[in-house]
Amino acid sequence: MLLVLLRRGQTLLLKKIKLIAKEHDVIMVENRPLARAMYDQVEIGDQVPEEFFKAVAEILAYVYRIKRKI
Repeated sequence: MLLVLLRRGQTLLLKKIKLIAKEHDVIMVENRPLARAMYDQVEIGDQVPEEFFKAVAEILAYVYRIKRKI
């Protein structure tokens, strides 16, 4: 799983990441509240804190359902 969290103002980098992801058929899910909360509370390399388990699990379940339909 790749989780990319970017600050405002990095729109060119975000567009490049989205383009590369699309080229490689990576499923992208946008959840701004989760991204903002994790950006504020989690460092790169940290485990996902327990308070975010449910939200992350819901996203993973969605991605797995989508992948089975492809």
